[in-house]
Amino acid sequence: MAGSIVISKNARVSVSTGQFGYLIDRIGGRFDSSGMHVKAKVYLPMDEGGMTFVSTESLNPSELVIFLKTVMQDKKASQDEESFAMYEDLWNQLIEKLRQDARFIDFGGLDKLGHWC
Repeated sequence: MAGSIVISKNARVSVSTGQFGYLIDRIGGRFDSSGMHVKAKVYLPMDEGGMTFVSTESLNPSELVIFLKTVMQDKKASQDEESFAMYEDLWNQLIEKLRQDARFIDFGGLDKLGHWC
């Protein structure tokens, strides 16, 4: 069984079961108290529906930015781990798909150096 991180109706990151568990556990543990409402929305299909996906579809633009920042912080935190090379492409794919989402672009996005515009 595999899992998915659904970004929007037409965008998702599909992963193996092991990759899904790794990403979801890491990202979920990274939210601070101000982002817990975002985590609750994203993780709802998995937490309450028993699904093998999480979804950012219900997030507004500012909530999507909170999710993206959390993902980027977690990617950075994982870079010193031995397992990072196995997951680097997944981190990059997830971040790229989040950055391409219209809600993020409408919010203002990031510049080429990763700074908020």
